[in-house]
Amino acid sequence: MPASSKPRTKPSSCQACLTDARPPGLAVRRSDFGGHDNYHESNIYAYAGSCFGKGNNLRFVNNSCVLRSDRGYDSDCGLPSGMIVEGNAVYTPRGKLTVCGNSSLSEWVAQGHDHGTTLHPTPTDDALVAMGRELLGIAAE
Repeated sequence: MPASSKPRTKPSSCQACLTDARPPGLAVRRSDFGGHDNYHESNIYAYAGSCFGKGNNLRFVNNSCVLRSDRGYDSDCGLPSGMIVEGNAVYTPRGKLTVCGNSSLSEWVAQGHDHGTTLHPTPTDDALVAMGRELLGIAAE
């Protein structure tokens, strides 16, 4: 396929996504190009079972992902061709997460992986609503 006719990647349109109605363990990331070439950047995913699924030429960058358990974020381990995962804020109930075998997320990032990703305890519902309002530019009530 000529470069000029190659499908363009599109950013997700989610921004503040409430995912608690989704079945447990379902990944947040959706692709409408057969599992490739989809960018998820600068969104908030709340009450997710998993932050993202893997696929070719995907991006999961600068998102906030609030997980329902202390697992569900695979970091940048074993990513397929062209997939980028970095700069995310991950929230778990205990503020702990093991990735890529037996490393804590903090250790993994310190070793030069998943650049800029941070780990935090789950915010309160009010704090999460405030995060969403800020992202969407909605003034506090």
